[in-house]
Amino acid sequence: MADDKGKCDLPLTRVRTIMKSSPDVNNINQEALFLAAKATEMFIQSLAQVSLEQSDDRKMLKYNDLAEIVDNIDTLQFLQ
Repeated sequence: MADDKGKCDLPLTRVRTIMKSSPDVNNINQEALFLAAKATEMFIQSLAQVSLEQSDDRKMLKYNDLAEIVDNIDTLQFLQ
């Protein structure tokens, strides 16, 4: 993980486009863009890891595994 410092796997141009789709956003500096993208990446990794741990098949993650985690964890209700 230490080698990943300063890197993000999500395409920053796509993240910028999504962020700019909000009428409340005018300018996005590079640091804010990177932090939003990295936080999103970490959230997705965490969600996938928890879902995989709860899954019956520990080798493959399926939609139903993700949906079950979202249904069972109150803080993830916004994803429904």
